[in-house]
Amino acid sequence: MRQRVSVTPFVPRLILRTMPDHLFLAKPLTLADGRRVRTVGDAQEMIRHLPPRERGELRWQLVAAALLTASRTCRSDCLLLASTHLERALLSEPLGSVRLADEKKPAAPSLPRPIESRLFRRRIGRD
Repeated sequence: MRQRVSVTPFVPRLILRTMPDHLFLAKPLTLADGRRVRTVGDAQEMIRHLPPRERGELRWQLVAAALLTASRTCRSDCLLLASTHLERALLSEPLGSVRLADEKKPAAPSLPRPIESRLFRRRIGRD
């Protein structure tokens, strides 16, 4: 008979509480509910409020590990990696309780029309 062993999630609350919140992520992310994730502290707070089942998923464990490494080393490459993991976790299927907002493309800049003088138009018309 096999015994079933329960595996606890990698993201203990103690680790999440020790992360500094003044470190900025490489790219600020906007969530579908309007919140902005700009710092390690924002990401920490978001992960802390995930449902326990969702927090135990591998993608969130990877995000937590990357955030912990970034907070301990304070290196820009680690912050970039943590930002990338966070963005991928928010975009990957199945979408959980937290997801990224749809990115709206900014309007194309209007190009100014060249101003032609009336005299110039008349000359063209006469030729």
